[in-house]
Amino acid sequence: MGVIQQDIYNEMIKRDRLDEIETYLFVGFASLAVIPVLYILRFLDDNTLTSWQWVFIGQSPGIFFLLLIPVIFTALCCSRLTVQERFLPWILFGSGFLVSSFLWSIPEVLLDASRYFLEAKYLKEYGPVFFLKQWGVYINPWTDLPLIPFLYGLLFKLFGEARIVAQVFNSVLFATAMVLTYQVGKVLWDKETGFWAGLLLLGVPYLPTQVPLLLVDVATMFFVLLAVVVYMKVLRHGGFLWSVASVVSIVLALLTKYSTWPILAGLLPIITLVHIGKIPGQILKRAATVAIGAGLLAVVLLFAKYEVFRDQFIILSTFQKEGLKRWQEGYISTFFFQIHPFITIAALLGTFRAIQKKDPRFLVAAWFAAFVFILHIKRMRYIVPLLPLFVLMAAYGLNVIRDVRHRRFIGYSTVFSALLVLFGAYKPFLMQTSMMNLKEAGAYLDSLPEESVSVHLLPQHEASGSTTAALPILDIYTDKKLYSSVQKTDHHTINVNKNTSLRFTWELSQPSFYSPAVPNGTTRDMYIASRDISSKYNSAFQLEKQILEKKFQRQTGVFRYKTLVTIMSQ
Repeated sequence: MGVIQQDIYNEMIKRDRLDEIETYLFVGFASLAVIPVLYILRFLDDNTLTSWQWVFIGQSPGIFFLLLIPVIFTALCCSRLTVQERFLPWILFGSGFLVSSFLWSIPEVLLDASRYFLEAKYLKEYGPVFFLKQWGVYINPWTDLPLIPFLYGLLFKLFGEARIVAQVFNSVLFATAMVLTYQVGKVLWDKETGFWAGLLLLGVPYLPTQVPLLLVDVATMFFVLLAVVVYMKVLRHGGFLWSVASVVSIVLALLTKYSTWPILAGLLPIITLVHIGKIPGQILKRAATVAIGAGLLAVVLLFAKYEVFRDQFIILSTFQKEGLKRWQEGYISTFFFQIHPFITIAALLGTFRAIQKKDPRFLVAAWFAAFVFILHIKRMRYIVPLLPLFVLMAAYGLNVIRDVRHRRFIGYSTVFSALLVLFGAYKPFLMQTSMMNLKEAGAYLDSLPEESVSVHLLPQHEASGSTTAALPILDIYTDKKLYSSVQKTDHHTINVNKNTSLRFTWELSQPSFYSPAVPNGTTRDMYIASRDISSKYNSAFQLEKQILEKKFQRQTGVFRYKTLVTIMSQ
């Protein structure tokens, strides 16, 4: 009898091993196949920045696909490793900071950076008191909220006006956001779910490309997560100091971007309902205390700048609302190309699992789906602050896989293959955009002996935006004093371009630190144009009397707004 039992046991062991090998082979094959399949179907990707139709231009897909083999093998090796729980937050922070730091060489690829830099430079030049008084008056904020430009300006004031200062700051926020995502997952479920949620943020190749840029989306993601984590702490433990911290963190999140207002308005009540449990009286009391405190503080700030917020609401409810209907990207692009499809599939599995288990805690993560699909948010950049909720859905879905090593293999395969796309396709593509010309021209200017440069901004021929927005971005890259001949745009020009997504470029004010146009002693002239300078400009700028010194002419051919740079000397 014992021999028979032993044979049955051995047979079960063999069967388990075969099942394990089959699972590894299936996951490995799927991981190897998904990227080539997406490449074949890349015509479905209509992302406006890193579409797969563009990022593989000039690439050798065969070599790229071969690199998937060692990537997936590395994921298999990592799946066999066990990490002590106390190291999980450090792994998340270190990986987030390291990955984003390798992207610091990417140029400012979005013109919105010009607004944020100008606002920050005002603070750096004239101080925080000037910034707070003149924000919305002398400083034109468009539809931006003040917190992130204020922080950029403080950093420039303390450490110097250098792009690397803001980039290190953003990398710290991004890495910390991964840790905060882990904290949310740990509170809702367990440490492993939290860890995979944090790490899966690296499975969204679009997301790290935003970290090196002087924008507000990654910082907004951080402040939303901070508000959520501190609010959860208050609900679970109470305490006056935590309540104050929660009020402050919520208001800070509200001051990053207008989209955080509906995000937190829906998310915080859901978190409250999930935490009610056996002590509803205390939970509701704590929630009410925070809500009243945050509401009162927000109202005070609103009234302090009432006219500014009113004007911004008008723009948001007219121009921006109508624009959202035109500036769209498909859900297929967002959830299968810009986000690794394994994450999307895992999020769907997480939804089915939560329904099956009737798990109310999943509602916190599911607010992502409610917000994005009910409000029809169809642009990848606009959902960045909510991405931690989506990866929480996916991490919860990974628990459908019972074997922990199989879960690890799927998770690491997702992250590592997404990083291959990030560094093998996205980064090389972004380094070839015409905005790279401004970065290289700025470095060249810093090598010259002159202290100032006269910058001539020529019209865009194919894009609807104004070249005026290129001047602050150039300023990001150089320590030279820049002077520009740009004048305030007349109302007729603004009205003609009022429906374009680049309308703000026509409404940028001319800061005093960029004028007069031609200072005494300047011997270098820089021309920023959408085309190579031709003879048609000779009479206007007397180019025939100048010597061509340097040209920066990179361009991908896919973006209409171009910044081709020509430097002339007397």
